[in-house]
Amino acid sequence: MRYWLLTGAVALAAVGYVAFYMHVAGGFVAGIDVWLEARRAEGIEAGYRRMARDGFPFRVVVRLAEPRLALPEEPPRLAWQAERLALVLQPWDLRHLIFDLSGSGQLQADGDDGRRRIDYGVADGLASYQTDAAGRLFRLSADLQQVALDEVGGGAATLARAQLHVRPGEADSLDAALQLDRLRLDGARLPEAAGWFRVLGPEVMLLQADLGLESAPPFRGGIGAWLERWRDGGGDLQLRRFKLVWGEVDIEATGTLALDEQLRPLGALTARVKGHEHLVDAAVAAGQMRRRDGETAKALLGLLARSAGGVLAVPVTLQDGVASLGPVPLVRLAPLLAPDDRSQAPPSPAPPR
Repeated sequence: MRYWLLTGAVALAAVGYVAFYMHVAGGFVAGIDVWLEARRAEGIEAGYRRMARDGFPFRVVVRLAEPRLALPEEPPRLAWQAERLALVLQPWDLRHLIFDLSGSGQLQADGDDGRRRIDYGVADGLASYQTDAAGRLFRLSADLQQVALDEVGGGAATLARAQLHVRPGEADSLDAALQLDRLRLDGARLPEAAGWFRVLGPEVMLLQADLGLESAPPFRGGIGAWLERWRDGGGDLQLRRFKLVWGEVDIEATGTLALDEQLRPLGALTARVKGHEHLVDAAVAAGQMRRRDGETAKALLGLLARSAGGVLAVPVTLQDGVASLGPVPLVRLAPLLAPDDRSQAPPSPAPPR
């Protein structure tokens, strides 16, 4: 008798779980289409060619073939599409959504000056989106390995690993509205080029930043309009830790960054620099400094470094479109956006002129 009772209980539990799984899976699929329809109502092109579902019994896996997103028809129009995208939900944790980003895709910007396209491939890539009980963002993470980038008509780049961890700031404090707990790039190999690359080399061994974004307004009207609202609202970027290892250059810095009236970087940092002479040589090679001025700058910065035990510890200022390393104006800073794009999405970043 007990055996039949136990068997019946197990069978009832199995039927109940299957019903629960099918309910969760159906809601998940419907929710994806609702989200896409909401984006289309905002003027964003959003869709996919085909959807498939699997993963029973422990996961709900929705596989999208050829997913795509494109911002409204305002130059430069930004678009993304991929070979595939998998979304994974665990029935016992509905606040945690996992994305499988492995595979190939394409990023494209169409503007008045033509079209730029970057083809990419990710050997192994996962992202995680977690929410709190109210459905608000709790944590966003991504880990991509063996990334290849190839700009059509341009150069190719590779990245050994990229990691990103984002969370909202404390709502009842004056801390940042958004905390970038970690942005870390390892083994970035850049396209061979003149200027900076010729001196510092094509490989950035490490780029790491811990950031806080303060006074972030809702995103609408394009990136240019968002940047202007953020600037006008007194927004700034708290650089809690920054580290760059590029060739013989090793930089650690902390400080605050903002934007000026022309959307150029503005701020003050405290930095410790090893290999400052290579930075000066790179600025000369890029046409940012005259060779004679570069020799004078290296001599002056060398004196400051020797007085501090061999490591250059100086303030870094970004003001009036110029970035200065201690007393030395090093490079000119271009606006993040061209004047015609201030209320639209940005083109790919341009190097300093």
